[in-house]
Amino acid sequence: MFLQEKTVVLVLGCMVAYFVARQIVTWYRQITNRHKGAVRLAEWARGYGLTRLPNILLDYGTGDFVGAAEQIEEFVQLLEKAPGEVEKEFDSVFMNVLAKKLATQTGLAVVQAAVTDATKSKSTSTAS
Repeated sequence: MFLQEKTVVLVLGCMVAYFVARQIVTWYRQITNRHKGAVRLAEWARGYGLTRLPNILLDYGTGDFVGAAEQIEEFVQLLEKAPGEVEKEFDSVFMNVLAKKLATQTGLAVVQAAVTDATKSKSTSTAS
């Protein structure tokens, strides 16, 4: 009788350990996927000319949360002291996106239509 109770406890203990380990692996995969996503997003953003955001994302993606927090703090201080620096970065991103748009016929047509619309609306507003 005592042996049967030990066996039942052992089997139940193994089942609980299996399900706990399975849940831990699931959580680990979710965290890893978030970190991999941050690295992919950083690469994509760097391709468009952003510099500060990719650095923050890379720190997060590699698990350097202190480094990410420090870079966020530096970025906030930069926004408070010199907002023009951020505008320069966005200007470079705009030029990179524009160059990619102009490289295709579809993109060129979209830009031409936007310029035409802007020219019409500007001439309409000055005529009024």
